[in-house]
Amino acid sequence: MFLWVAIKKLCLWSFYTLVTLGITGTSYQYISNKLDERTYLAPGKMVDIGGYRLHIQESGMEHSGPTIIVDAGAGNYSLDWALIQPQIAKFAHVISYDRAGDGWSDESPLPRNSKNMMMELHALLQKAGISGPYIFVGHSLGGLNAQIYAHLYPDEIAGIILVDSSHEDQDQRLPKPPFDMGSNTMMRYVALCAAYTGFIRLAFKFTLPPVHLPEHLANIRYAHLCTPKFIRTAFHMTQLFDESNKQLRELGASLGDLPLLVISAGKANTVQSTGGMYTQEQLDSMFSIWQELQKDLLVRSSNSKQMIAEKSGHMIPNEQPEIIVDAVHEMVQQLKQS
Repeated sequence: MFLWVAIKKLCLWSFYTLVTLGITGTSYQYISNKLDERTYLAPGKMVDIGGYRLHIQESGMEHSGPTIIVDAGAGNYSLDWALIQPQIAKFAHVISYDRAGDGWSDESPLPRNSKNMMMELHALLQKAGISGPYIFVGHSLGGLNAQIYAHLYPDEIAGIILVDSSHEDQDQRLPKPPFDMGSNTMMRYVALCAAYTGFIRLAFKFTLPPVHLPEHLANIRYAHLCTPKFIRTAFHMTQLFDESNKQLRELGASLGDLPLLVISAGKANTVQSTGGMYTQEQLDSMFSIWQELQKDLLVRSSNSKQMIAEKSGHMIPNEQPEIIVDAVHEMVQQLKQS
């Protein structure tokens, strides 16, 4: 009898403790989100594309010639072009934007596959009054998006720059990560619960890998990565990544004679940059396959060239931004001469 009473009290104490922690954490997350929203205002403008708004930032409007569109990798957004956009703006009109659910943009009612994202980008450009032709610069997932945009709206694209771009066959060639966010429903619910109760906000203070950004921009990035909105979007996008790959396979890989620059990482990712999911030996093996996939991107156009970011791993926009700026400048000059 005494043991049963003790167990009952322990269970009640544990329950009340969890409830208290949950309420405290949820309040902490809610208040922190509201403070971040007031502190970190959108640097660009919010454009309604049909009941939800996307954030777009323009620079270098006084320049003639093709407009440069930059599209970030999965889990990244306009802020990750902060070291690049001001430099391109010195010689070209350049825009960055946040895909729905990322950064300052609202969430979308549409599934997070590349085709839907590029239809939203097209609507954003039209609503914002930004006409082509465009040079589309896409990093990682953004490179997959760039190719799909070129197939959906071929008359608008003057050239493509792929920055360590995703390849539609990588899901078949590369091993699945140990923690596959796309298919693990339990992990998705746990992560969302952790986001709503402030646990991710606390954990990210100590676990986020360093980024090559000024401190005030790194603080903004941290604030956005802690939101439930970001976690929901990341899971939805990862869940549909194979579908995005399939979309490009169905559209076809050929870009004809479209000017194409492929910028590829010169170094394998490090254990730290992948959160310890792989050993360095595994990363080196994956990098060898990745280099083969990067080479395959070159044959998509009869007018292609490859550049190697010798000092950088996958995060070229942060680690070696100057090579992207030089590539954009080279393509702008090439198009002006032709």
